[in-house]
Amino acid sequence: MALYILKRREPVHFLRGKSMQNFSTIKGLNQKRIPTVVFESLDEVPEIFDDPEAFVLISDSLIDMDEDCLRRCQEHRIPVCCITSSNHPLATRYSCSIISDDNAAAASMVYEYFHDYGKDRVAFFGFYANSYSDVNKVDSFYRVNFAFSVDDIFPIKTGIAACFEDFFARRAEYDGVYFPNDFVALAFLDAMFSRDPDYLKDRFFIGWMCTQMSELYRYPLSTVACKTYAQKNAVIQAYRTLAHDRDEFSSVQIFLNCNLVVRQSTGNRSRHLEYPPPPMRECTLTHPPVPHYDHRSDPALKDIFALEELFSDAKELDRLIFYLLLKGYSAAQIADRLFLSQQTLNRRKKIYTEKTGRAGWHALADLLRHYITLPNLENQIRRFADPQSEPIDFTKF
Repeated sequence: MALYILKRREPVHFLRGKSMQNFSTIKGLNQKRIPTVVFESLDEVPEIFDDPEAFVLISDSLIDMDEDCLRRCQEHRIPVCCITSSNHPLATRYSCSIISDDNAAAASMVYEYFHDYGKDRVAFFGFYANSYSDVNKVDSFYRVNFAFSVDDIFPIKTGIAACFEDFFARRAEYDGVYFPNDFVALAFLDAMFSRDPDYLKDRFFIGWMCTQMSELYRYPLSTVACKTYAQKNAVIQAYRTLAHDRDEFSSVQIFLNCNLVVRQSTGNRSRHLEYPPPPMRECTLTHPPVPHYDHRSDPALKDIFALEELFSDAKELDRLIFYLLLKGYSAAQIADRLFLSQQTLNRRKKIYTEKTGRAGWHALADLLRHYITLPNLENQIRRFADPQSEPIDFTKF
């Protein structure tokens, strides 16, 4: 009896680190006494077809190449669970179990938050019609916000820059902007800082994902996110249900609760008490497919992705190095203050270079300084600090 996890050579998610993090978290189910087997092709695990309690997990977004795996599992009555958008056609066609964000509940929460503070004209910026996740989000928001229409959707056609120009011409119409993910939101805020920084005052901007950069960015972003380990707990529940009771259940669907993390982009204003769900209308939006667009190759997102990967893998020492870089310290001074050998510092520099494409300390410092502020980084260092260790005294720096 085992949980078989599909691992692709190249993750689908536009953040490689995010895909690997999800995979590592799920693989940690071994610690819950659920044995896991990792495979790239069903041909690698022929024993799966003789395992009466086999259960397959696809922890990254579904792609067309998964169809053969899904078909063969269906033929052998092996349950498949996907962490993907609830409306993905492959998941529907092969009766896959689904673990997804509760977009409907999240849309209600976000709408009520905008409405509470009089932000009733809201745009949805950076919509990519080929993304099932984006479609879920915009459709859910349309159902609860009766003032929202197709004209308020700003789609990505050729890239973030063109999308921003479309919005910029109409920016006065809106007092709030909702984004499909934090990266698009941060690219938007960065462009607006350059063109019209006053626009950011008294307007609300809400992203989705609660990334490292949403907290570190010079204008911290309010964002929607699932609770920590929610996916892992959902996988455990789906596994225990379907692996043992496949004669009674063919599939399950689990929606993950989302929270709104409030930061400066919504004035640090707290949410009011919970309200009953707002009324809903039928969704009449249609989203024809558009030319392929790769977030990872967009110049407006490249550095934000790189910094997210950098901080996602960072240890406390790495963050302290970045902190001192932001303060203007030289490499020699950093090594001295942190009691590091030059060899150790150079090894870490190589890692930073590979992740950011910035070859020198000055270039890395300039990149950090453009997006991140010292107070935000200091707060994050404190938050990640080991509670059993001596608190870091930043005054010594």
